[in-house]
Amino acid sequence: MAFTVVNGVAPFPRVNRGQPLNAGTIAAANNAVAFSLPSPREFSLNKIVIAMVGGSAITAVLEGSIDGGATWFVIPAQASDITATGTADTAASFAARYDVSGLDAGCLFRFGATAITGSGAVWIAMA
Repeated sequence: MAFTVVNGVAPFPRVNRGQPLNAGTIAAANNAVAFSLPSPREFSLNKIVIAMVGGSAITAVLEGSIDGGATWFVIPAQASDITATGTADTAASFAARYDVSGLDAGCLFRFGATAITGSGAVWIAMA
């Protein structure tokens, strides 16, 4: 998918363990936020969690590139089950866990929407 990255240009923000990253806001179809991960020696688990607050009816995709963004491959979600936590909370409109084993600082990631209603802030955490 030809995404327009909406959170700036390289170098993109890095997701650090124990520090969830607000990577930006997706407000239209074919928008994405880009990010990177630390090198493998800096973390031991190989999963990331992506959640989006706001927006609805999203068709989301996580992609990776090991050639600096020239070509991209899809990273499938392991789980995408979310539930509202009550009327007093702002529930996420999307959440999924991705296994990124073997991908580290040499991989560029982008999370985007091929379809979305509204807009939402994208949060990324290492799980």
